[in-house]
This record gives sequence, structure tokens and C-alpha cells, in this order.
Amino acid sequence: MAAQPETRERRAPRGRPRKLSHAAIVEAAIAFLDERPLEEFTLARLARRLGAGTMSLYTYFPSRDALLDAVADRVFELFALPAPEERWQDSLLAWLRAWRQHFERYPVARKILAWDGHVAPAWMRITAPVVVLLRAQGLSGRRLANAYQWFITASIGLLLSQQYTRAIRWRRDPNELAPLDPESAAAIQDLWAHEVELAPDAALEFGFRHLIAGVEAHVRGDAGAS
Repeated sequence: MAAQPETRERRAPRGRPRKLSHAAIVEAAIAFLDERPLEEFTLARLARRLGAGTMSLYTYFPSRDALLDAVADRVFELFALPAPEERWQDSLLAWLRAWRQHFERYPVARKILAWDGHVAPAWMRITAPVVVLLRAQGLSGRRLANAYQWFITASIGLLLSQQYTRAIRWRRDPNELAPLDPESAAAIQDLWAHEVELAPDAALEFGFRHLIAGVEAHVRGDAGAS
């Protein structure tokens, strides 16, 4: 069995070591997470990229979690919180639109919302207005927790699904329909014949408005999760 090729870490150029600082380490960590999954992130790997010793990073950050919290602080401090609207539904919609813009501009944000059971304080700060808004509609305790978790989870899922939809390309090879029963094959062919490129903005707006409708159901107490 052939050996699998090793994944090599990007190293800093040889020569004089890069001068370390709190900001430089955070920016290097963001660059790492832009390229690699969170599970591969360690202070040792980041130190190699910086051309520094691992212990030198501990001078600035006592742990991996502390560094990731600093990364989250940096990424989420750029989030532009929208001004409140007259209707609470419009305020939630404005928050969703702002979160979408931030999510698309800083893809690393989705990796640092939480890890290993730890929720980034910076993420909690930008979602706090959502919690306050839900409480103002009379939600509290378990009902508040259910509504918040549903809203946040659904919004993240919607944004991730849009990224996936943009990434895939449909292959319309009739030979791939051979294993299907005639009714299923005819349905797929009908889909292919009339499929159009969906406008991502319209699809997201449709999804956002259904998220708001879901929150309204929680407020009314008929969401089935109270």
C-alpha cells in the first residue's frame, strides 16, 4: 500500500525571526484558520509558521483557547451591529442581513463561534442584542432558550447551505438516471428541463423571512418546543 503524502506546514522564510506581538500572532492565527480546519490548529503549528518557538507564543497567550478567543475578538469586533427598527421583526431581519454580510466577508467566523464546548465571548456579545430583543417579546427561561437556539442555529445553517449551493455544479448526465425507477427519473428530467439559476439574495431573503416567522411562532407559544 502506497504511503500517503505528508501534509507540510507553511513555514516562515529563513533568516531573521519575525518579530512577535499580540496582533501579529492573532493575524497569523486568522490566516491559518482561513486555510485549515480548526481541529488542526495548535500553538506549535502556528509557531512554526511564524518561525518562532512554541514557548514564545505562551508569553502572549497562556493557552490555545485564549488565542482563539483573541481571534474571535478580532473577527467579531468588525461586525456592524444594525440600528434598532420600530418593529422587532425588522430588527431581527436587519441583524440577519448584517450577520450574512459578516459571514461572507470573514469565512473564518464560522469556525470560531464555539469549540470543544467553549463559546467565544465575542460571539455572545454580537448575539446579545438578539437575546434582549426576544426577552422584550415576553420570552424567558426555557422558551427564551428554545427560541434563541432555534434562531441562531437555523440562521447559521441557512448561510452554510447557501455557500454549499454556490459551490456545487449540477451534472446532467442521463446515464446517471439509469438506476432510478421510471417515475423518479421522469421527475429528475423535469427538474433539469426547467431548472434556473436561483438568485442567492432572493433565496436568502426568503429564508430569513421564514426564520422571523418561526420566531413569531415561539413568541405566540405555538412553536411546539416550549
